[in-house]
Amino acid sequence: MAVIGAGASAMDNAATALEAGAARVDLLIRRETIPAVNKLTGIGSPGTVEGLAVVPDAWKLKIHDYCAREQVPPPSHSVRRVSSHPNAKFHMGCALAGAAEDGDRLRLDTSRGSFATDFVIAATGFRNDFADRAELADIAPHVLSWADRPDFPEDLPKDGSLGASPYLNPDFSFREKTPGACPALARIHCFNDAAMLSQGKVSGDIPAVSTGAKRLARAIVAQFFAEDVEDQFARLEAFDTAELDGSEYAPAPSLPGR
Repeated sequence: MAVIGAGASAMDNAATALEAGAARVDLLIRRETIPAVNKLTGIGSPGTVEGLAVVPDAWKLKIHDYCAREQVPPPSHSVRRVSSHPNAKFHMGCALAGAAEDGDRLRLDTSRGSFATDFVIAATGFRNDFADRAELADIAPHVLSWADRPDFPEDLPKDGSLGASPYLNPDFSFREKTPGACPALARIHCFNDAAMLSQGKVSGDIPAVSTGAKRLARAIVAQFFAEDVEDQFARLEAFDTAELDGSEYAPAPSLPGR
């Protein structure tokens, strides 16, 4: 079988296949070397976790664009899990050019030649496409993306991962592309990879997902309170559970020297 890609998912898929008894697993890796440095680890800190959400947009774009170009390496133990099998083959500089049925097998055309295989797993990443989801298709045209912003850099592709990212409010809710066209967006919170550019790596990255979950929960309960503030005030006025019953202290009969 063949696995296309060299990220964490590619390694996990390849290792699982090998451990399940695959006779051979060929990893097709477009790059000449597998990325080795996780750049965001270099500035990993509570400041980064919280700060990526509040720095100016230009810095958000610069940091995330740089990290995307450098790419994130798979964990060392995941790669070793694959390479420990002699029937695992790492094909570097091997970009997929095409695929076609070849009898009961699949022929893969690559930049290094062609070969046939029984199974193929495409571990090539993913794309956030709200319009492709039936439950989100109606709202997708109304969601403001980063590329819709007038200050989106001209040197970045508008249909790329950064440009297509939703431009979120601080509480993870969507913003409207045209104000007033779909006000329900303010009640829909985006807590997944698509939120990363607006919020930082707090909605899907293991080290900081708890921070993101707390940020989201606090924003939602604050919104609930604001919407119910009249009822909250009525509860405030009606609350009469006493902390003291008068037995806890005794009034002094006079001031000192009297």
